Amino acid sequence: GAPFENDGVAASRILKVKEWIPHMKKLGINAVYFSPVFESDTHGYNTRDYNKIDTRLGTNEDFADVCKALHAEGIKVVLDGVFNHVGRGFWAFKDVLEKRESSPYVSWWGGLDGIATYGKATHASVFSDAGEAKQKILSTADGFVDRTKSGFGVVMSKEDFQWGSNASAANQGVWLLHAYYLTGDEKYYSAALKALDYMLGKNPLDMSFVTGFGAKSPMHPHHRPSTSDGVTDPIPGMIVGGPQPGGEDVGSAAEWKCADYRTGFAATAYTDQQCSYATNEVAINWNAPLAYLAGALEAINAGYAPSFAATGVARKNSSATSSSSSAVESSSSVGPQSSSSVNPVSSSSQWNQTQSSSSQWNPWGTSSSAIMAIREIAPAAAPVDATPRLRVNGKRYDLRGNRVR
Repeated sequence: GAPFENDGVAASRILKVKEWIPHMKKLGINAVYFSPVFESDTHGYNTRDYNKIDTRLGTNEDFADVCKALHAEGIKVVLDGVFNHVGRGFWAFKDVLEKRESSPYVSWWGGLDGIATYGKATHASVFSDAGEAKQKILSTADGFVDRTKSGFGVVMSKEDFQWGSNASAANQGVWLLHAYYLTGDEKYYSAALKALDYMLGKNPLDMSFVTGFGAKSPMHPHHRPSTSDGVTDPIPGMIVGGPQPGGEDVGSAAEWKCADYRTGFAATAYTDQQCSYATNEVAINWNAPLAYLAGALEAINAGYAPSFAATGVARKNSSATSSSSSAVESSSSVGPQSSSSVNPVSSSSQWNQTQSSSSQWNPWGTSSSAIMAIREIAPAAAPVDATPRLRVNGKRYDLRGNRVR
């Protein structure tokens, strides 16, 4: 097989397909689907050059030869390609890295303004416009806070109910946390918590959008591993895209599409069916802000805060933790039969919030690996089993997904 990393060594591996054609004919195969074959950094979606076959597979001429041989036997060729996702070796991205704001291609990566604003606002000694960035964070966050004062307390506006709307809610929660870091103002913390509450069940659909969490959560996500593993419950811990009125997946069952589930209201246009890639799909970039939001809220309540945070951001006394809806302990939607039960946080006897022992988990530290963070979440001297566990339908799993018996 080809190496995972593109080593630049040319090898005509794609020609091997020609040897398999007689066997394909015996099986009655009439089409071949190729995952992305473009020149890439690693896997095919990390594209470097859309006009060139990956060096590890061969040359453009090699691929043309394969396609010609397949067509000669009546076998069609289907070529996968994603044109809004590239690798770090893509020529335009390399130009942005080199020329930064002066690159003519900087607008091609327009979704990075949030993280750039966070970086500037929290590094005043480096950026002369840090104050401007801080004001942008606070003014935007104030708008989010205002939205939470009515209805379900949802941070989102009607326009935010687009494809992957739950990612919008999660990212808005992250934005609010940065406003809280910079000011220590409780209103930003409370609004960020409401963003998490929305995703975990405090919403017009009265359901958690995270698989395996809550009394009612998605059972049929558009997620092939969960569909094909022979287990009734989906893989836990994934957030689905969420409601949005586009209906891009509405159609006939013969087309592997869904019956019309649109309600006329953006916040309820959702269906828990495998066919619904427009509302029930999962994606790592949607899960990422949820993971940050939940983890940061838990860390704050355990007495931690980023080094740049204002005084008082870390909520060190136990009453603050018990009276607020912490990320895993008491969010409004987490049902007792399937809620996450992380031992060191849920029991005050197992976590010293004011102690700064080096053996405790510091989510903003850079010296500990993720694995050590799991293992050392409680002081080493704690006389309890401090392994964080997730309980789903009576079965227990550790945070690596391993079954705990």
